[in-house]
Amino acid sequence: MDRTTLRRRAGLEAGPASRAGSCSSRWPRPGWPASRSGPAGPAEPRPRRSSPCAGCRSPAWAGVRDGTRRLYLRELDAFDAQPIKGTENGFGPFLSPDGATLAFAADGRLKKLSLAGGLPQAFGAAPGFRGGAWRADGTVFFTPLEFSGLWKASVAGGNTESLDEPDSAAGELVRCLPRLLPGGDSLLYTAFLGGRAARVGVYETATGKSRVLLEDANNAHYLRSGHLVFGRGNEIWAAAFDLARSEIVGSPQRMVEGVWAGGFFYANAVMGTR
Repeated sequence: MDRTTLRRRAGLEAGPASRAGSCSSRWPRPGWPASRSGPAGPAEPRPRRSSPCAGCRSPAWAGVRDGTRRLYLRELDAFDAQPIKGTENGFGPFLSPDGATLAFAADGRLKKLSLAGGLPQAFGAAPGFRGGAWRADGTVFFTPLEFSGLWKASVAGGNTESLDEPDSAAGELVRCLPRLLPGGDSLLYTAFLGGRAARVGVYETATGKSRVLLEDANNAHYLRSGHLVFGRGNEIWAAAFDLARSEIVGSPQRMVEGVWAGGFFYANAVMGTR
């Protein structure tokens, strides 16, 4: 597959990647005010340090308007973004597999909200949320704290469960940004080691084992073309990926150059671009 086709499938032609940084800087810290730039908000919501909605077919993000942070949704055929009622103080949105429900973090809790309307429902504690992914059986994998490993919770409520911890012997501080691979039996995660050092790993949900896939990499996404796209330095890279064995095949290729250092905010179209 040529570079242009892969870029298009990755959804990287739609616009430039934005700054992300480590999991620590990627999300609003508990206690941060909704706006730090003055009382008057602009007509359009200003993006916050939050990723595009993982898995959403319409862009969703956290923004600030009139001093209040909330989630916004923009249909692909519409010009204006619309606020999502009930998502005040929300960030880190990700979608249910059927596309009907949005999950996000707000006020130290994981919450879910039907896109058809209604009130948000809390289903887990996440005082320092660092990313989540929703499996078809209703299990949500997430990082609840600024310096922690992966956890899981049920969207039906109940107890949360710790799955693993950062490998402190290898210098890992946090494992975050979980992305489920097709089938839901394994997920990608990013481990940050301080500064800009990061690696991408894979966690097997059945065995509880994890291993490193890529060094000097962050925020990996799987494409239906059989590739992983990920951030590296000031660039976005792609590598062929054997889904059955959860292994990188061959050498990664540089796809986008000269983007902002420190990581990336981007989402591919599950994702949706054909």
